[in-house]
Amino acid sequence: MKHWHTRILGTVVLALLGTAAHASAVGPDGLVSLTPQFPQVVNGDLLGIDLSLNAPDSPGFSPGSFHGIVVLEYDPAVVMFDSFEFTNPAEALGPVTTSTHGAGATVEVAFQNAFDVGDIGTFFFNVNGMDGDVIDLSIRDGDDFFGSFTNTVPTIQPIYPNFQGTTVNVVPIPAAVWLFISALGLAAGVARRRR
Repeated sequence: MKHWHTRILGTVVLALLGTAAHASAVGPDGLVSLTPQFPQVVNGDLLGIDLSLNAPDSPGFSPGSFHGIVVLEYDPAVVMFDSFEFTNPAEALGPVTTSTHGAGATVEVAFQNAFDVGDIGTFFFNVNGMDGDVIDLSIRDGDDFFGSFTNTVPTIQPIYPNFQGTTVNVVPIPAAVWLFISALGLAAGVARRRR
């Protein structure tokens, strides 16, 4: 009886280890990822980034009805958020919101009714970066404590996907484009002289 505090401490440690082992055994369910529509862009382009869910083995029925909140982080010195378009059957669960913090910015998208595999929608950004800049886009769950992702078919079941961002390179306008623009200018000048 004189070492009762050691027994209680041992019981608490074992309980915590058991909880940690259970949490790590559950593991993530699927992948939420960003895929650029083009791997390279130039200053002034409109960049499309597809937001996709790939969770065929997650709890619940397939194709399911998935809900969640995604936060995309970006550098406003290189790109500026323009809009987000949902891909059917996914739809807005709330307004798309933006915010800035320090030198960075975020876009938050809450969605519902997405299938277990497929696009949720597309982010659009205006590229204002210069040659050699790298557009680094990262994503995370909107609720990084409890998690916001669920499959609601047949009942509400939480899922814990991994998140994968992407990068896109800003490249110079190709020399062929400059030659073409020069040729158009020359042709316009010649046409004007003939009049």
